[in-house]
Amino acid sequence: TTPATARSRAMIGSTIKIKGDVTGDEDLVIEGSVEGTIDLAAHEVTVGESGKVKANIKGKTVIVNGHVVGDITGGEKVVISKTGDMRGNIVTPRMSLEDGAVFKGSIDMDPEI
Repeated sequence: TTPATARSRAMIGSTIKIKGDVTGDEDLVIEGSVEGTIDLAAHEVTVGESGKVKANIKGKTVIVNGHVVGDITGGEKVVISKTGDMRGNIVTPRMSLEDGAVFKGSIDMDPEI
């Protein structure tokens, strides 16, 4: 198995709503609704196409395919896909904004996070 498939991955389903702090030690896929903070600094956070997040997100890699209102800190990289809608500020050493993505905010590409 490759390291990517061997890693544990949690999922917040499309009908789940969470208010509060989300922390953990595994990758996370959000298809539902989260309000508060998401702190998975050593792991990958993916906001799925049906995901709606009103939270500050910390992750090693953060991928936005859905809707995010809040600030994102990506230890390695942040990706806003063509279906992504992001409103907030981003701090990350590497950034990808796909054609068709919606983004309003600032990007600080500081390699010394």
